[in-house]
Parts: sequence; structure tokens; C-alpha cells
Amino acid sequence: DPEKAKELLAAAAADGAWDPNQAIELYYYYPDSVSKDFMAGLQKFFTDVGIKTNLIYIESAVSTEKDVKGEYDLMYAGWGATPDPTAYARGFDCKDGSAFFRSYEPETCQTVWDLFEQGKQLSDFDERKAVYDQIQQIYGEEAIAVPLFRFKTAVAINKRITGFDLGSQAWQNSWIFSKHNGHKWDVTG
Repeated sequence: DPEKAKELLAAAAADGAWDPNQAIELYYYYPDSVSKDFMAGLQKFFTDVGIKTNLIYIESAVSTEKDVKGEYDLMYAGWGATPDPTAYARGFDCKDGSAFFRSYEPETCQTVWDLFEQGKQLSDFDERKAVYDQIQQIYGEEAIAVPLFRFKTAVAINKRITGFDLGSQAWQNSWIFSKHNGHKWDVTG
């Protein structure tokens, strides 16, 4: 809602919490043309609501360094995990400098980490959901990261192939986690 964004930014500027002359550095590390176009569109959105931005392309290794040190205003990054929320825990690890969802506020970080540890121990769906709902509440209030979109992935497997782990396809970045189990595939008939 661009009008609501302008209203909130005007209020923040009036309170002294926002300097409308400040330029935000917006880093990204995907070199493909779709990502570059997306970043240009994102920059236009920010400009339209009154946020000055400088788009800065950096190599992936540099993005990790900046992330570990917290040396960025905003960074466009991607991630993926299984449908089970426990898989996201490692991204919130307070002690791991490369954990991309961790809060830079130590108390918030520890609270979220403790909730993940609690959630891992529960088997009752409703109890687990209540814990992960708390994490989502903190995540939203702190704006640790803002999900922008999710890729849809289609998979087609010939019925002659056996041993393929369809569950591995739930992972957005399954190639990173080596979950395709290619060593177990077999072709029949």
C-alpha cells in the first residue's frame, strides 16, 4: 500500500525516527537479468514512496561477509527449507554469524532460538503450532526479514524411475542439501 507507506514514513520523519534524505543501500548478489529487473522494480517502489535507494551488486561471498558483520541496510537474498518450520532454525542461530535470520538484538535472538529448541521437542501439532506462531509474531514485529515471493517448482519424473525421493522436492534449495538421493535411483522396464 504505497499511500500507507508514505503516511508511515511521514510520521516517522516527523518523530525524528526517519531521515527522508538518507539513502538506503540495497545489496543483491544474484547476477541474472530477472533478479536485476526485480531489483530495479523494488528500487522504483521505494522511490515512489519516498525512500532513496542505492542498488549495489556484490558477489555472493561479499554478501556473506556483510551479513555476518551486519554491514548493510537491506539485502535481497533467497533461502529455502522443508515445510517443517524446524528446518529454519539454523537460520536463526545466534552463535552463527552466517545465520541470515538472526536478530542483531541478543535478547530477541535468544528468545527465538529458545522457541525453536522448544518446538523441536514437541510432537503434538497444536503445541508445536503455538510455539511457531510465537516465532512468527516476533519475526513480524522485528522485521528481521520480509518475504517478498516464493518460487513455484514443478517436478516431472518418468514412472520408470524408482528410488526418487519426492519429499526432497519440498526444499527450495535442495541442490545445496543433496536431498535428491540420485545414488538410489533406478530405471526399470
